[in-house]
Amino acid sequence: MYGLEEIRRGIRRPREALMEINAVYNRRKHGGYYNPDGVDIFEEDWDALAILDSFRYDTFADRSELPGRLETRTSRGGGTVEFLFGNFQDRDLHDTVYVTANPQFYRYRDELNTGFHAVRNVWQDRWDDDLHTVHPEKMTNACLEAAAEYPNKRLLFHYNQPHPPFIGPTGCELDMGTSPDERRGLVSELLNDVFHEFTSREEFREAYAENADLALEAAAELLENVEGRFVVTADHGEMLGERAAPLPVRYYSHRIGVHVDELTKIPWHIRESDDRPEIDIEDGESMDDSASDGTVTERLRDLGYME
Repeated sequence: MYGLEEIRRGIRRPREALMEINAVYNRRKHGGYYNPDGVDIFEEDWDALAILDSFRYDTFADRSELPGRLETRTSRGGGTVEFLFGNFQDRDLHDTVYVTANPQFYRYRDELNTGFHAVRNVWQDRWDDDLHTVHPEKMTNACLEAAAEYPNKRLLFHYNQPHPPFIGPTGCELDMGTSPDERRGLVSELLNDVFHEFTSREEFREAYAENADLALEAAAELLENVEGRFVVTADHGEMLGERAAPLPVRYYSHRIGVHVDELTKIPWHIRESDDRPEIDIEDGESMDDSASDGTVTERLRDLGYME
């Protein structure tokens, strides 16, 4: 059931209403909240895994020069929250440390009910208020600190890039006809109704590619400094003006429940290693629960998850 405000929003933004129909169609088709055809990341073989948020497979294949071999997997979600519920929910993962620049796990921590050995919420103390995200360099520093602190744990790193906001040269110069504060929140549903009116599809793609390159630079540094079998992947892809299904609405960004190839076909880049750590399982550390609701909401709004 949809409330009055949701109906009003659908009238104001008909493109969003069509995307919601696509999402409902896919959920009913799969009989659940997430895509059951996707990979269970924790059943795969890795010692360290870097999630580069919203990284399309084709963009990764075109731009990556990382050592190792590139394969592909199917994601369990068309967006981060769907990915988290499809992989994390109700699991004891006391052999794993989760280092994340994305606040969504914290937002849904009670419903997800995931038992990691430790969680490092990098978005709490290394957020860039000017860029409205965690810069990948700061995230990499946090990842390397965790790798040094937990040499016998599986390491799960969740970057924000190439997910908007765009922080490369093109992205910082795009004229969206708004003030800096108004730009926040345009990267998901508002982006489709506002952003494309002020810039070209080519500029959007270039800004996305710049974010992708920043994410790949961060992954390269991790591969140089973190031992073990290392996988670089994405939680989901990104739509750059392609049409969704079954209703062929053109879409930018991504959407939970929309399971087209641009969103569910993800890179799975493997760097093998003969020097693998001995992973052990210990009781989990208590998670830092000190973030205020206002801080979480502000961070999510900066990333475009909320208006």
